Amino acid sequence: MNVDDEILWLLLGGAIIMLGASAEKPVWGSGWHYPVPDYLNKQGRFPAVASQEFHAGHRGLDILLARRGTSHAGQPVIVEGFPPGQKSTDGITTEADASGKFFAPKGLWILAAREGKVWSVQPTNNGVMVVIDHGPPWATFYGHLDSCRLKPTTRGESGETVAAGEIIGTMGAGLNTDPAKGLVDGQHLRHLHFEAWYKGDGSHAVDPEAEMRSWKRSVWQ
Repeated sequence: MNVDDEILWLLLGGAIIMLGASAEKPVWGSGWHYPVPDYLNKQGRFPAVASQEFHAGHRGLDILLARRGTSHAGQPVIVEGFPPGQKSTDGITTEADASGKFFAPKGLWILAAREGKVWSVQPTNNGVMVVIDHGPPWATFYGHLDSCRLKPTTRGESGETVAAGEIIGTMGAGLNTDPAKGLVDGQHLRHLHFEAWYKGDGSHAVDPEAEMRSWKRSVWQ
């Protein structure tokens, strides 16, 4: 990721200010939906997976699809995420039947992770960036969208709302996108950069990966 990912919330018209930010364990509540659907085709169902690279300089997870493999016993297995720094060296393509562990077909939906008010929708050099306010204490951030179905807005001025699992756009573009290879930022595979903001702003982003394992899923065909 480049430095833009560290200051994205500043580009979106400011944070959603909620009082009382602290170090207590976040309470997630119900109604959450995985922000990328699984991919279903004649070969099977390919799950959306999140990178395990949350840290102070990368306050979110990158999400794309895992290709099915085969175990030694001949049973199908699923890759459970990918290490940082290997997205461009793993034989990755955009097609499910090609080589590589991970892929992201063009046009893959991006979904709202929970119902809420659309806080910010703005195009940037890294694609369309979206923030959704779910009410205290949560907001979510979606980066690198190739297209967006939501109205451009800042600070929730459009009044637009979304339901959990509603399509908000498609996965994609960043700097130096190569449509033939599905790359963003000059080297990375097309993906969604997803953040969960506790107490309402990007400086209090928390790692959602463990919680996301139980979120509702849908499919894209």
